[in-house]
Amino acid sequence: QRVFSTLSNGLQPEYNIIEVVFNRDEQNLFSQKANIISLDVPAGSNLLQKIIYFILRCVRLNQLKRKYRPSRCISHLEGANFVNILSFGPGKKILTIHGSKSAFDTNRRGVVKFIENKILTPLLYRFSNKIITVSFGIKEELIKFFSIPDGLIQVIQNGVDVEDIRTKSKEIIEEILDPVFERRVIVFSGRLAVQKNPLSVIDIFCRTLSSEDFNLLIIGDGDLKERMLNKCAEHKIDYFDMSKHSAVHKSHRIFFLGQQSNPFKYIRRAHLFIMTSHFEGFPLSLCEALVCELPILATDCPTGVREVLAPATDFSKRVSEHAAEYVDHGVLMPVFSYDETTEKEENLWADTIIDILEYTDLNKKFRNKSKKRIQDFTLERFLDQWRLLLKEI
Repeated sequence: QRVFSTLSNGLQPEYNIIEVVFNRDEQNLFSQKANIISLDVPAGSNLLQKIIYFILRCVRLNQLKRKYRPSRCISHLEGANFVNILSFGPGKKILTIHGSKSAFDTNRRGVVKFIENKILTPLLYRFSNKIITVSFGIKEELIKFFSIPDGLIQVIQNGVDVEDIRTKSKEIIEEILDPVFERRVIVFSGRLAVQKNPLSVIDIFCRTLSSEDFNLLIIGDGDLKERMLNKCAEHKIDYFDMSKHSAVHKSHRIFFLGQQSNPFKYIRRAHLFIMTSHFEGFPLSLCEALVCELPILATDCPTGVREVLAPATDFSKRVSEHAAEYVDHGVLMPVFSYDETTEKEENLWADTIIDILEYTDLNKKFRNKSKKRIQDFTLERFLDQWRLLLKEI
């Protein structure tokens, strides 16, 4: 949603933008400069409903295309990409893929996943005028798993508004949270969902407490929050929940701040950013951490992470399952298994966290390099690549 809004807002001066969404079920968290038209078609709760609503979405988008006759129609994510192609009508069709479409993605399962991966993707994507992937890893997947022609695909990595993040990062935090930063702070920012693997963050943090004195800051919300709170109870760790508590106590060690409109004012004051995802598309959170000049510890998962932190290496390479790999702009870690993190995995992460925070020269190196690296992911660079594409297509 953020990239959808960023691209739309950025192209407004040159183009007449019409934004279309399937429905208004989800809250819009990002500002929009264009009017939004809703197809008012839900997702469907079973296979039959999904098929019926999918056809209805195609019909209604076709009606909009015939009415407004766009020169280009850009779609984001799988469902919208399929509807964009099958709605026919005027306008060059540009598909944008933000995440892995291979077996790495466990969000899609069963019959729906089979239909998407074995039928719709390999057949329909060829009828687009251009396919944009947010990482080279996703491009490789499309070529390798779906036999999509290389020439049809272009990589445009997402960008962030560096100056806006820097400005927001300097805002004053709430007074009640001042005690949080009396210790060194490890920060996790993202959806509390299976893909992001936030449960392992609690276990890893508890391992660090045996030898060091840290606090853990968790920014974000999601289905796994209650399980994370339960894990805190299992480990007998006191936590602060901003949605329930009004005061921070010295005994609190883990802080749940929920979803924040400005997470950067907290991230900038932290000492280490960690990302434990099973898979990514292109991790904007890492770019945001670079803007805030934080050392980064992240899983070397598909796709995009290695491209951000180790651009000089082979993006298809994976670190060994037993080692931490110190690269130019952070540390890449083995990907966790989907069930439970093992004691060995937790100890490796805990030891690496302590290593990064204890060695001043290493910490300084990562902070200094982040200033240069973030210039490759500026909002201006991102929008310029899109403008050039739209002129050429």
